[in-house]
Amino acid sequence: MILGVIVQVTAERGSSPLSQFVVGRTITGVGNGINTSTIPTYQAECSKTSNRGLLICIEGGVIAFGSLIAYWVDYGASFGPHDLVWRFPIAFQIIFALIVVLGMIWLPESPRWLLTRERLTEGESVIAALHGLETSDKETQLQKRIILDSINASGYAGRKGTPFRALFTGGKAQHFRRMMLGVSSQFMQQVGGCNAVIYYFPILFEESIKQTHSISLLLGGVNMIVYALFATTSWFIIERVGRRKLFLWGT
Repeated sequence: MILGVIVQVTAERGSSPLSQFVVGRTITGVGNGINTSTIPTYQAECSKTSNRGLLICIEGGVIAFGSLIAYWVDYGASFGPHDLVWRFPIAFQIIFALIVVLGMIWLPESPRWLLTRERLTEGESVIAALHGLETSDKETQLQKRIILDSINASGYAGRKGTPFRALFTGGKAQHFRRMMLGVSSQFMQQVGGCNAVIYYFPILFEESIKQTHSISLLLGGVNMIVYALFATTSWFIIERVGRRKLFLWGT
């Protein structure tokens, strides 16, 4: 992501800025896609079963707060000089990328990843550290057995991860069914147009209902405040209401 941002903000007139933006956005998109798919997985594999749902909800809600920050940074930068209007909002995301990069230096691999590769001692140590216990503690050994049992249940114990082709299989693990449940829900959410509104809200207001550029940006920021506030709803009721009911209500 940092590399893609650097490619974008260094664009200058007379040096194919459009091509530079396309390349930069592609690189940033690849990095963002890797982060978006990896962070929930890492978080789930490092958290307890008792708070896993809440932590995943918080991770999703923080995305809304990131969009909120982006909108208001854009609005503030719109009052500055020409270069500031677009260079600063794009460059600003490097701050958050650096926090993730630096933070991961001191964070361990997830215990499930380690145990999947039969690095049992390392996996055991990470489990103990995450729970604040000794490796010999009963709770540490219990969590280790639970993870190993789930790996064995997947049918691919002893291998370096589940092969991609397993996603298209059924059987006891029901990989294909679970994949389609996740993919279809995400597809339906996106095809409903939520991101179109998030990304193009100011343009829609400016071109469709003829609001001024400043007012359109301001209303976009207000929209993101509402979005971020309601994104936190699940934090407080996910464990009380349950996943299925909350999913139905949100839809």
